[in-house]
Amino acid sequence: MVDILKKRTIFQMLSDVRITSDLDYQKNVWYSDNKEYSGNFNELICSFFDFYDNDELHEDPDSFGLSSEQYQALKFFGEELDKYSDNVIGHPTEERLMQDPEWHRMQKLAEETLNLFEGWEEKYAG
Repeated sequence: MVDILKKRTIFQMLSDVRITSDLDYQKNVWYSDNKEYSGNFNELICSFFDFYDNDELHEDPDSFGLSSEQYQALKFFGEELDKYSDNVIGHPTEERLMQDPEWHRMQKLAEETLNLFEGWEEKYAG
């Protein structure tokens, strides 16, 4: 059985991966004048790594309900997101982010990562 804090860790990381994969969300939330929702690139990075930088996750991913393949995908996504964010200074403009081939590569990687988690959220919800 996966404890609730570990489930929340993975749920939040998957939420951040989902946001990375979703250009429409980024345009409508990050770069919109609509203040009903908030968020931006920097918040995404901070949120993901707040949960990713968890020693127990890396020492015992099975205790988080992750298969080896899922863990490796999240780890690779985290490594690539870290490299990408190291090259971004401040909050990137919509034009810069939406036209950046490396950001589009990150979006594809996020989609591939999410595909490996199909059914995970339903299995561990509640």
